[in-house]
Amino acid sequence: MVIIESSWVKISHESELKKLGGPMGKINEDKVEEIKEAHDIVDTIGNYIEVKSSGSSYKALCPFHNEKTPSFMINRDKQIYKCFGCGEGGDVLTFVMKMENLDFIETLKMMGEKANIDVDIEDNISDQERQETKRLYEINRKAGLYYYRKLTSSKNEGLQYLKKRGVSSGEIKAFGLGLAEDRWDGLLEHLTKAEYPRETIEKTGLILKNKHGDRYYDRFRNRIIFPIFNTRGMVIGFGGRVLDQSLPKYLNSPETKIFNKRKILYGLNLAKKNIKDHQIILVEGYMDVIALHGNGVKNAVATLGTSLTKDHGQLIKKYAKEVVVAFDGDEAGVKATLRSIQILENEGLKIRILSLGKKEDPDDFIRQKGKNIFYKRIKESPNHIEYQIQKIREKYSLSSTEGKVDFSKETTQLLRRVKSPIEQEAYAEEVARELNLSKDSLLREIRGSQQKYSNKAPSDQSSSQGSNERSGSNYLHTMPSIEKDGHIKLEKLIIKFMMDNENQIPFIKEHVAIEDFSIESHQQLVRYLFYQDQQSSGDYELQEHKDLLDEIAALDRQEGEIQKILEDYLYNLKKYKLIYRKKNLEKQQQELLDSPNIEKEEVDRILLKIGMEIMDINKDLQNHQLKEGRGQDE
Repeated sequence: MVIIESSWVKISHESELKKLGGPMGKINEDKVEEIKEAHDIVDTIGNYIEVKSSGSSYKALCPFHNEKTPSFMINRDKQIYKCFGCGEGGDVLTFVMKMENLDFIETLKMMGEKANIDVDIEDNISDQERQETKRLYEINRKAGLYYYRKLTSSKNEGLQYLKKRGVSSGEIKAFGLGLAEDRWDGLLEHLTKAEYPRETIEKTGLILKNKHGDRYYDRFRNRIIFPIFNTRGMVIGFGGRVLDQSLPKYLNSPETKIFNKRKILYGLNLAKKNIKDHQIILVEGYMDVIALHGNGVKNAVATLGTSLTKDHGQLIKKYAKEVVVAFDGDEAGVKATLRSIQILENEGLKIRILSLGKKEDPDDFIRQKGKNIFYKRIKESPNHIEYQIQKIREKYSLSSTEGKVDFSKETTQLLRRVKSPIEQEAYAEEVARELNLSKDSLLREIRGSQQKYSNKAPSDQSSSQGSNERSGSNYLHTMPSIEKDGHIKLEKLIIKFMMDNENQIPFIKEHVAIEDFSIESHQQLVRYLFYQDQQSSGDYELQEHKDLLDEIAALDRQEGEIQKILEDYLYNLKKYKLIYRKKNLEKQQQELLDSPNIEKEEVDRILLKIGMEIMDINKDLQNHQLKEGRGQDE
């Protein structure tokens, strides 16, 4: 057992070793001791905080809690530390685990790599594969140094661009920024001189073959280079921004054996050491992260030109409990914020939304107004529910009755997702006060609908109906039961067509909206299929719908070609939405006639308006059925 005992602290890594498999794990305790012996605890801790000699020991201000008088003691002879203020203690591995927010395996790998000690954990990986992975890391590191030296060794267009953007030499060094020159084989020539085979370099994505397949050329040319690091500080890929008007403006490395942009957050290698109050700031781009870090906001990270994914959400959860989403204030930024909310919400994270204005981004804001104003804006920023209510409010005119009704209905739909009854009531009270409505009526709208759909038993579990029906698809209730079953089957056939023919999904998107599907699980599957390449708000566990997927996969689509299936589906959709609207208007007519509190002139005016609308619907129904060549059956 790897264990140290003293009056200060008792340390054991036995449990971590057992997690690696077998009685002694896939790494034996001698390997752990070898790694620890290669890293003196005083020197290692001194890389993170200021350490001062104190007799035979060393002392420092504890990095794990706030204090003014040092109570953090380090013993070089025993290679251990102990804080007598907060109780934290351990060996060099424990310290690095806490400071870097790494687990035991990640810590062993990082410390082993720094000491040039091989850490073999995965039994199922061959020596050849392990060596190839090691070679990819080496090539990326050499490429990063090549780009960095090209940027910093002399005056050039890249340096001028960064200076114009306000990037300091310290920021360039901290993020390892570089320059890809405007030539086709600069990096290729550099790496081949270092005797790396072209085929291996190609596996990093740094070079490409030409269309004839007989020559290689550099992927990144005439671009500012942003090295992308994993949480262990190893270069795994690159991003590049053009220095001219060519497209694409930003270009990332392709996915490789060591690089998957859906699982990486830019700047996390630095931010994880600076996370305070369990909070991470999520921004959109490289320059936002660099500007924030350079101005003292060091807990900022960004996605790599892709929408936030579930993997990103899980990664953030590993390091923080709260996320401040600080995307650009333009329309695209708002959409990205709304998509991100659902993913972060699903991970149980607290969410705040920092809005900086339509024409501002975090890069410009922090450089112009400074850290203090930025932090002030964070403190004043709404949480994700308040933000979404604000965005709903912007869609409607609250000076009209119709606007108030539409705003309250959409807001109650949002509040149904809030799990806490206390939170529901608090938000309902705010909305009710704003609209001069009864809080109880809003709560009935929220909870009555929840109860209706959560308690209703499915009439046929195999067809995913009953409690699974969407409240926004009430037109389904106007269908005769036979047509209803047929309509739901058409939905499944459309989903099957998309599953079997992914290249035809854009064709389906042109004709059908996600909200048209009448079953909630159908909507979730369609959302996933529509947005799987973006991993946006449709990103969720397909495993939840395994039975439905099996049922859909077993359907025989030979019953009709997709064109005929779509025609039948869209015919039913339009017809029964019109019928549902008509029935609602007829209900309003009766309620007006039965109401004793409205003046006759007002009743007549509204009845006339409703009557005209019903006439228009009847005309639309007739035209719709004639156009489709079907008889009038209503």
